[in-house]
Amino acid sequence: MGFLRDDRQIRALKFSSSGRLLAVGGGDGSVKLWDVVLVQFITIRAHERPVSALAFSRDGQDLATGSTDATIKLWDVGTGLERTNGLRGQVGVVSALAFSPDGERLASGSRDNPVKVWSLEQSAALDEIHHLHTREYGNFAFSPDGTCIAAGCENSTVTVWDLERLSIRTVVTGMQYVVAFSADSKHLLTSTAANVACWLEVETGRRQSLPGFSGDMRTVIAADLSPDGRIAALGRADGKIQLLEVNSGKTLWLFQAHTGRVATLNFSFDGARLASGGEDRCFRFWDVARQTLLGGKEEHKGAVCAAAISHDGKRLASGCGAGTIKLWDSANLTNALITLACHQSALRTLDFCQDSSTLASGGEDNTVKLWDVEWLLNLPSQGRPLAREVASILVGDKVRLVRFSPDDNVLAIVTDDGVLRLLRAVSLKEADEEAASPKY
Repeated sequence: MGFLRDDRQIRALKFSSSGRLLAVGGGDGSVKLWDVVLVQFITIRAHERPVSALAFSRDGQDLATGSTDATIKLWDVGTGLERTNGLRGQVGVVSALAFSPDGERLASGSRDNPVKVWSLEQSAALDEIHHLHTREYGNFAFSPDGTCIAAGCENSTVTVWDLERLSIRTVVTGMQYVVAFSADSKHLLTSTAANVACWLEVETGRRQSLPGFSGDMRTVIAADLSPDGRIAALGRADGKIQLLEVNSGKTLWLFQAHTGRVATLNFSFDGARLASGGEDRCFRFWDVARQTLLGGKEEHKGAVCAAAISHDGKRLASGCGAGTIKLWDSANLTNALITLACHQSALRTLDFCQDSSTLASGGEDNTVKLWDVEWLLNLPSQGRPLAREVASILVGDKVRLVRFSPDDNVLAIVTDDGVLRLLRAVSLKEADEEAASPKY
């Protein structure tokens, strides 16, 4: 039949099952849908970044497109219009797509990540929650047992959802801030806009008041709660950190941590250590029990806005307003193990997964990135400036918070527009079970 002329950079090709239609994905993010008999095409403006994967449904009525922007979209082949049930939650560049024979599911794959199987009848909104109150903080928490999540919402309520189904467990009015769950996941520490704190019983919604804070909460810039729920760390505008016993309100330690505002705080998994970062560009590490400084110094080019301690306590991470991450050995803070210029604007949030192998970062460039920690640390020094993330996820607004669930199967992303996105992983075992379903 000759040639089909296309002057773009071609990234993906796929024939429909009938052989009459050919989808051609380009480096400009568009797809040309050719009728190879009539030698005519329509153009679908599918993505902002290059198209990396294509798949036709068995009946040829649907086209799935995947991109290097980590998104998957579905299109009506007859009209070239996008379907309403777009898919969310892909992690990394979409490198492969395949429909199930009955057309009810779509499998997607990306580099170094599990295969994910999607139900095409499932609403895209099931893994998104809107209207969170996200001004200046993430306002979100996982329960330690991994069964539920909680967030403060714009209508001065705190809501607790079942994580698996996103069904509502509890709604409490007059509360605006979520701090953390108790160690047994049965209670949630919350606060009003006037900084009146209480423990909330998750199942019943009953409240138990806490002693009032004797200081001025307007001077508190950063806060964290120890995993056992016993100690609260408050970072202040004057550079001091105050450790409070939650149930009594007693000050356990008040000390000068930074010369500028304390911008971030993070307890270790056992509550014995505390990481802090400040506007003085310093990252520091503290022994809570001994009330001593373990190490840290000024090394960042901007204010240290994010700090994280790995679950095993061996690695520390700090991120700054210049978009840079530094990884540290907790036993020796003399020099950073590696420095990554990874975000195009200020980095705001960091979190290690539970097995300490992956680090998530989020910034004001509307991007979440995932990093293989050991791979980064094993790179030769000359290769480090070229280090690439395992995945890069583009979201709709500046990233306020990233958090891994206790089982590492969910990554929560909170953005400034008040949207919570839950990116769920699917194990290879689960994918095999889906493929072995009698429906196929």
